[in-house]
Amino acid sequence: MTTDAHLVARARNGDSLAFSELIRRHHASVHRAARAIVGSAADADDVVQDVWLHAYMHLAGFQETASFKTWVHAIVRNRAIDHFRSVRRRRCAIQARAVPTHVEVRSAAPSPEELVLDAERQDRLSAAIAALPPPLRGPLELWHTDQYSYEEMAQIAGVTIGTMKSRVFQARQRVTQALLG
Repeated sequence: MTTDAHLVARARNGDSLAFSELIRRHHASVHRAARAIVGSAADADDVVQDVWLHAYMHLAGFQETASFKTWVHAIVRNRAIDHFRSVRRRRCAIQARAVPTHVEVRSAAPSPEELVLDAERQDRLSAAIAALPPPLRGPLELWHTDQYSYEEMAQIAGVTIGTMKSRVFQARQRVTQALLG
């Protein structure tokens, strides 16, 4: 059996049958490597065709510091990654030029249905807060304004910071339970 090195030497001297034999020997592994990177058989076919053309055109530059198989697999890796990136760039460009969908051209203003639902939610929230006992409602209203720290809220109510945090927590829990219930 002829070695890859011997076939490479013959192919460098213009023996197309020797290069054909190199392709036959390594085509399956080259295709598997390409497919592992690009994902589809069709894209792998394109990459493999490019790989063999590149290998043929640059065979004179093959220095034989590694085996032919290692060299051609390095070409596969580089060509497949380039192909993958190229496909991804094209898809992004196509998506960027795509016609806006109905979601993209939709008005930002709330629909009448959304307005009604928001009003109902607001009514339920107001009723839940109004139903809180005063020692919980006051701290929750102070907390909701975002104007005061817990320390300031505690001073206003005349309680400790821990008590204020506890009351706000309890009030929020009760309101959440009322809205979920």
